[in-house]
Amino acid sequence: MFNKVKEGVGLAIQDIIAFVQWLWEMIQPILGIIIEYIKICCSAWIGAFEGILTGVGDIINGVVEILGGIIDFIVGVFTGNWQLAWEGVVCIFSGLFEGIKISNMTVRKESDIDQIANALYNKLKKQAFNMA
Repeated sequence: MFNKVKEGVGLAIQDIIAFVQWLWEMIQPILGIIIEYIKICCSAWIGAFEGILTGVGDIINGVVEILGGIIDFIVGVFTGNWQLAWEGVVCIFSGLFEGIKISNMTVRKESDIDQIANALYNKLKKQAFNMA
């Protein structure tokens, strides 16, 4: 009797192992797609977040430079120090041009994010058609 129970349990375990192997073969391609999607999304979000923080820092630096230039200009005008006033004007325009450069970089980064999103979409679409 013990041998029959042992044999029955052995067959049940073999069936369970076969089912788990079959299930793994079915899930593995889907997990590959999900992992690829997560990797692409994480890299896109990290790049976007890094770009946002860098852009905000650069904008703050540009605003500080503009304000410093305005202060130097006003102090230079009221004290008669025309060199300081001129340096203030230079700082104002330098901060403005830095802001323009930053806005152009931001547009390029947004374009990069769009390219990443399109590549992700195309890859997922391709994988979906391969599974069908």
